[in-house]
Amino acid sequence: RIFPRLRESEAVALACKALAFRQAVPGAIEWLMGKDMEKKIAKEVGRRVAGKVLRR
Repeated sequence: RIFPRLRESEAVALACKALAFRQAVPGAIEWLMGKDMEKKIAKEVGRRVAGKVLRR
């Protein structure tokens, strides 16, 4: 457990908020910039991740 001091309900609430936030942010980016920009960002992130994996 990362947060031993938190009660179970608090930990679950935090996890749910984190999940909702992660799902909301890409949607907001797509809405603000359009799908073309999101695709460019995804490609750039993909390249960085692939580069890190290949270097290992």
